[in-house]
Amino acid sequence: AAPLSAEDGSASSASWCVVGVRSPGDGPAAVKVHRLDDHAILVTAGLAGDGRALASAVRKKCQSHRTSFGEPPGLDEVAEVIGAMQHASTLASGGRVWGVTATVVGVDGRGGMGMYQTDPGGAVESR
Repeated sequence: AAPLSAEDGSASSASWCVVGVRSPGDGPAAVKVHRLDDHAILVTAGLAGDGRALASAVRKKCQSHRTSFGEPPGLDEVAEVIGAMQHASTLASGGRVWGVTATVVGVDGRGGMGMYQTDPGGAVESR
């Protein structure tokens, strides 16, 4: 996979290092760092299965946006989609909330770096 980089292609302005910490017995199911698109990474804390399901759903939304508009969605849009999905689950009767806090990091549409965090209730914060 290609490293994250700014629109001008400069890797120096996009120097992120994301390190996943795993126990020796952890298999691939314990991965909590997910690539959403060429410009965004999702890091989850909480239930690994919910993190994988959330990443898969958001990855499809990113692909749909790129197909429809010819450009990746902004990081703020990605974070709002995640927050909306998490919030919607709190309104569904008989269901349960997503058991993850999600952090989206990457390059925004203006070539700068960005980070957003969502909680299981759907609140979105810019960091």
